[in-house]
Amino acid sequence: DSWFDHEADKVSSAAPEENRVPQQQEPAQQPTGQPIYNGGMMDNQTLLLMGGGFAVLMLAMVLLMRGK
Repeated sequence: DSWFDHEADKVSSAAPEENRVPQQQEPAQQPTGQPIYNGGMMDNQTLLLMGGGFAVLMLAMVLLMRGK
C-alpha cells in the first residue's frame, strides 16, 4: 500500500505543468491591493547616450583645464 502511495506521489509531483514558472509574474501590490508599477526607468540606449555625453563633457573639461 505505502509503495503505491509513494509512487503516486512521485508521479504527481513530477507534473511539468505544476512545476512551470509563470511567464509573467503579477506586479507587486500595495497593502490596499493597488499594483505598483516601476515608473521613470530609462532604457539602455538612453543610459548609454547620457553616459557618452558625460564622458565627452569630462574630456572637454580636462582639455580646457590642461590648456591654462
